Amino acid sequence: MTQGHSSIVQPGGPLAGIRVLDLAGEAAAFAGRQLGELGADVVHIEPPGGDPMRRRSPYVANASEGEHSLHHHLHYNANKRGLVLDLHDEAGRAAFLRLAATADAVIESAPPGEMDRLGLGFEAAREVNPDLLYVTVTPFGQAGPFRDWQGNDLVAAAASGLMYLNGFPDDPPNVPGAEQAYHMGSLVAVASMLVALVGRERGTTPGAHRIDVSMQEAAAMATLQTANANIFTWHGRVPKRVGLAAEATARSLFPCRDGRWISFVVPIGAPALYRGFLDWLEEESLASFPGPDWVDPAYQAAHRPALAPHIEALAARYDRATLFAEGQRRRLLVMPVNDAADLLADAHLEERGSFVRYRRLGRQFTDVAPPYRFSETPAAFRRPAPRLGEHTAEVLADLDRPPAPRERRTAVSEPRSLPLERIRIADFFWLIAGPSASRVFADYGADVVKVESESRIDTIRVVGVQPADGGSSNTNGVFNDCNANKRSVTLDLNHPKGIELAKELVRASDIVTNNFTGDRMDRWGLGYDDLRKVKPDIIMLTMPVMGRSGPYRQYGSYGNGVIAFSGLSTNMGYPHRPPTGIAPLYSDFAAPYFAVSALLAALYHRERTGRGQFIELAQAEAAINLLGPDILEAAEGRLPPRLGNRSRDHAPHGAYRWCAISVRSDEEWRRLAEAIGAPDLAGRWLAIDARRAHEEAVDARIEAWTCARDAWDVARTLQAAGVPAAVVEDLEDMTSRDPWLSTRHLLPVSRDDEGIVFTTHAQPARIDGTVPALRRAPRMGEHNEAVFRDLLGLTESDYIELLAEGVFR
Repeated sequence: MTQGHSSIVQPGGPLAGIRVLDLAGEAAAFAGRQLGELGADVVHIEPPGGDPMRRRSPYVANASEGEHSLHHHLHYNANKRGLVLDLHDEAGRAAFLRLAATADAVIESAPPGEMDRLGLGFEAAREVNPDLLYVTVTPFGQAGPFRDWQGNDLVAAAASGLMYLNGFPDDPPNVPGAEQAYHMGSLVAVASMLVALVGRERGTTPGAHRIDVSMQEAAAMATLQTANANIFTWHGRVPKRVGLAAEATARSLFPCRDGRWISFVVPIGAPALYRGFLDWLEEESLASFPGPDWVDPAYQAAHRPALAPHIEALAARYDRATLFAEGQRRRLLVMPVNDAADLLADAHLEERGSFVRYRRLGRQFTDVAPPYRFSETPAAFRRPAPRLGEHTAEVLADLDRPPAPRERRTAVSEPRSLPLERIRIADFFWLIAGPSASRVFADYGADVVKVESESRIDTIRVVGVQPADGGSSNTNGVFNDCNANKRSVTLDLNHPKGIELAKELVRASDIVTNNFTGDRMDRWGLGYDDLRKVKPDIIMLTMPVMGRSGPYRQYGSYGNGVIAFSGLSTNMGYPHRPPTGIAPLYSDFAAPYFAVSALLAALYHRERTGRGQFIELAQAEAAINLLGPDILEAAEGRLPPRLGNRSRDHAPHGAYRWCAISVRSDEEWRRLAEAIGAPDLAGRWLAIDARRAHEEAVDARIEAWTCARDAWDVARTLQAAGVPAAVVEDLEDMTSRDPWLSTRHLLPVSRDDEGIVFTTHAQPARIDGTVPALRRAPRMGEHNEAVFRDLLGLTESDYIELLAEGVFR
C-alpha cells in the first residue's frame, strides 16, 4: 500500500458505521488503533498543543518531536482521524458533548474523577446519548484502595505480578518490553467494549454502559499459568525468576552454533513426538533414554529439567536456521528468537503480508498489519496517524448535518441479564490461548460447549498445578482458570458418527472455534465450507500459531516459542544477559483478546447483515502486533535498545528492592527527593537530561533508601507524595497482601460435590461496576447427556447405542 496523505485506505470492516471518540493517552492508545483496523471511525481528540504522545521518543531519523514521533504517534494513532478540542474551554466541552451524542463509544484514560470534574464524564455523556459505551482505562481502575494512585506501564506491570517473574535471580525483576501493561489494558478495553456493543445491539443489555478497565488486573491475566494463584493457595509456593537455570522446568531458550538463540520445546502429551525427540538425541550420540517411562506425560513434565543439557548440546551443533527447520520437520516446537529486523526479513511473514508500507512526511514507513483476516469484512491499516488537527473542520462539519436515525434496541431478556446470553459456541479450542478466549464469552453469558476427547486429552488438564492431596484431569488449576463457566462434551472426531454429532452441534451454534495447526478441521470435514452448508450464517474462527498460508503454515509452538518468534524476547532485559524475554507464556494471554474482539466484531456485523464469515488469527502475528513501534524503528535501520528497566523518556525508572518507581517530570523528581529525605536532590539533576547523565548515581541513592524499608511502605510513601510507584508483586502479594487483587480479582470457585477451592481470575474489566460470576470448569464429558440429548434431541436408546460404539470418548 502506498499513499501520500491521510485519506482512508480501505473502507469497511466489521465495525463499519461505529464511531469512537478517542480521548485516551498512552495507556489506551492501542485500543483506538485496533478499533480503526476493525472498521470503526475513530476520532482522536487532542488538546491545542497536541497529545503528549507526540513528544515521546524514538523519533523519525534526523527529526524531533511532533509529527515525527515513531513511538506513540505514528504507530498508535494510525487508523484515526485527528481533532483538536480544548476541553478546559466551554466551547470545547460543548463540542465534545455534541460529538458524544453522535458516537457509539468514548475511550478515555484520565485519572479517575477528572472527566467528571470537567462535566464530561459518564453521567454527563449518557445524558446526551442514552446508548453510549463509556470506556475508561487506568492503572488501578475506578474503584478500590489504589484508585487514585499514580501509574504508568512500569507501575501497572509491577503491581500485576507480570514483572516479578522475568529475568535472572540476581537481577531486579525485568519489566516487559514495548509497554505490555498498556497493551493488555487496551486489548481488554476493546474486547469489553465490544461485549457491551453486541449486548446493546442484540437487546440483551440495551442502553449506556460504563466499562472500567484496570491495567493491573489486565496484565495480571498473563500470570495465569506461570504464577497460577493455586500454586500459593494450595502449596504455599511462590514462583521465582529462574533465568536459564538448568533446574528450571520452564527453560526453553538455548544458544545455537552461530550465536543466535532458539526456543526449543518438546510437546508434552504427544508420546510419538517425544520418542522421536529422544531418538534424535540418540542419533546425535548425545544421550540414550531406554524404557517406556518417557511416553507418560506426567513423567515427561516431572523430568523436563533432565533434558535441558542435552538440548543445549544439540543446539550447539547447528546454526539457528538449520535447527529451526529440522526441529519443525520433526514436529517439535522449535522457534527462532527473532528481533524486529529478523521479522522484516522473514519470508513467511512477507508472503502473508504481515507488514504494511505507506508514504508519509515525504518518506516510506513500514508498520505491522492487522493480525486477523475476515472473509467478508477485511480488517486493514486504513490511514496513517493524523497531523495535529488534520480533520478538525471535517469532523465538526458533520455536527451541522442532520444525524442519522439511531435505532433503539428494546430489551429482550430479564433485567441484569448478561450481554452474550443466547449465543452458543461449539468450542474446539485446547491448551491455553484458545480456551482463554472462549472463556470470555462464557463469563458474559454465552453457552460455550467445549468439545474434547478422552483419546486426546487436553494437555492442560494433565500438566499444571494440582491440589495438595493429589488430583486428576478434572482438578488442574490452570485448566479451571481457562475454562470456567463452560460445558464439556466428549466426542471421537475420528468416528464418522462423531463428526455427524459435531455438525449437529454447529447447527445449534453461532460460533465455531479451533486452534489446531493447518487444515486439521478440514480433514475432519469440519472446515468452514463444510460447516456453512450446515449453518449458513455460522461464524468460524481458527487460531493456528503461524496461520493457514505461508511456508510455516504447518509449524506449531507453545506460547514461549510464539514470544521468541515475535520479537518479544529481544526487546527487553539487560543488554549483557541472554534474551530470556517474558517468563509467562505471555502470548497465550494476549492473543485471546484479539480473538474475542474479532469474533464480537463479526457478531456485530452478523446482527446488522445476517451474514457469517470465516476469521483467521495467527497467534504469531497477534504477538507481533504487541511490539509497538519496534517495526517502524527497525525499518529505519535501528533496533530498539535493551535498557533493562530504564526508559527513553523517564528517569529514574526501575525496580528498587522491589518497588517499581517512575519519575515522569521534574515536579515528580522534586516530590521524590522530599519523600526520601534528600532535598539536595531536588535542585541537583533537576532536568531529565541531567538525571539520565547521572542515572547510576540516581539509582544508587534511591536503592539505598528503599533497601532499608518494606516495599509496600515505599510504595505508599511515594504515592502519598504523588510519585508513581508500586510493589513488584509476587504471588504471595497477589493472593494475600494486595487488598484489591486478593479479594476482587482472584476469586474462590468451588462446587458442592468436592472439597476443592480453585482460586480463579475474574475478568479484568467491570461493566457497570460488576464482573461476571464464576462457575468451576467442567469435568471431562460432564454435559454429554445435557447437550446430546436435551439440546440435540438424541433419544435415550440412540444415546446408549452411540455410547456403546465409543462415539462419546
